[in-house]
Amino acid sequence: LKVRAADGLWDVMLAPPAAIERAGLTQQAVPKGARVTARGHKRTDGTKEIKTERLLIGGRTYDLYPARS
Repeated sequence: LKVRAADGLWDVMLAPPAAIERAGLTQQAVPKGARVTARGHKRTDGTKEIKTERLLIGGRTYDLYPARS
């Protein structure tokens, strides 16, 4: 996903397709312009990229890596 934040455009990296499907995340759940919150790990080199573990969209939480909770 590409997410526009106050500090610029971020690449939000998701899990492999099987994990995305297990979490119930579909393309329709993330319409263009939707407000999202990505929880995960930012790159240490300053690149605007986050490896997402949890994605919050419209009051729903998608746990892409539930074992890490």
